[in-house]
Amino acid sequence: MPLNRNHYGKPLSKRIGIWVVAVFILILAVAVMGGWMLQFYRQSLPDTPDDDTDPTIQYEDPLTETNCSLVIFDFDESQRFVLIQTAPADNAIRILDVPSHLTDANGDTLTAIFSKHGALQAKQTVATALELSIDHYITWTAAGARSFLEELDRGVNYTLPENMQYTDKNGATIRLSAGEQRLTGAQIAAVLQNDSWSNTDIRKQTTANVIAAVLNQYVVPQQSLDGYFSALADTAQTDLRIDHYNAFRRTLSHLGDNNTGALCQIVTLIGTEQNGQFLPDVSAMQTQTDLYRE
Repeated sequence: MPLNRNHYGKPLSKRIGIWVVAVFILILAVAVMGGWMLQFYRQSLPDTPDDDTDPTIQYEDPLTETNCSLVIFDFDESQRFVLIQTAPADNAIRILDVPSHLTDANGDTLTAIFSKHGALQAKQTVATALELSIDHYITWTAAGARSFLEELDRGVNYTLPENMQYTDKNGATIRLSAGEQRLTGAQIAAVLQNDSWSNTDIRKQTTANVIAAVLNQYVVPQQSLDGYFSALADTAQTDLRIDHYNAFRRTLSHLGDNNTGALCQIVTLIGTEQNGQFLPDVSAMQTQTDLYRE
C-alpha cells in the first residue's frame, strides 16, 4: 500500500484538507454565535455615556462649581505663584498673588518647597496654608510663558505703573514707558519677569494684574479658546487631563458670554510678615474675601 494513502484509498493530503475546512467552519460558527450573544448582552444593559471618563471620579459641573489652579512662573532667578479661581456661578475669576515666602508648618518657604519637591507639593502647600481646595497646577518657564503669550494674536492692553527696562539673560533689552498701551507677547513676558520695579508692592501686583488683563481681554463672547488650550498644553507643565480641558473650556465659554468688562477680581492675601516668612490669616480671608464662597 502506498505510504500517502490510508486504507480507504483516499489520498492523505485530501483528507487533511477536508478536516482543516471543517475545523475552520466550526470556528467561524462559534465566532458568529458569540458575536450575536455579546450584542444581545450589550443591548440589555442600561445606556451609559460614550466617553473616556473614569466612572470612579465625580466630575464637577463646570457651569456651577468653582475651580482653583495654582499657576507657577518658574523664571531663571525667581518664581511667581498665582492662584486663579473660576467661579461661573458668580460670573467671576478671582486672582490671588501668593508670596514666594509663604511657609509651611516646618518653616520651609514656598520657593524652597517648589525647588526641592516640584509643583504638586507646592500646590498642596498653598492649599494647606490657605485651607482651600486647589485642583490643578500649571507651570511655565520663562521661555514657555513667552511662547504662550506670543500666541495671543491681539496682544495685551496693559497700563504700566512706571517706566520699565528689562534685560534678559541673553542681553536683549526691552524698554517700555509708563501708561496704557498694547503690548506684544514678548513685551508682556518681560513685564512678568521684571524685578527692577521701584517698590515691592508693584512687583507683587504686577503678576496678578497681567493675568487679569489677559483673561479680561480674551475670555469674551464668541471667542474660541481651543487654540490657546493647545498652546497651554505645548508650553506648560500641568496635571490637567483631557477631560479637565473640556470642563475648563465650558467654564470659560460661560464666563466669556457673561463678561461685561470686569470679569476678573484681584484678591489681596491677608497675613503677617515674620522673620522673612509670610503667615496667612485664614480667618480674615474667609470673612473678607470671596475665595471661600460655596
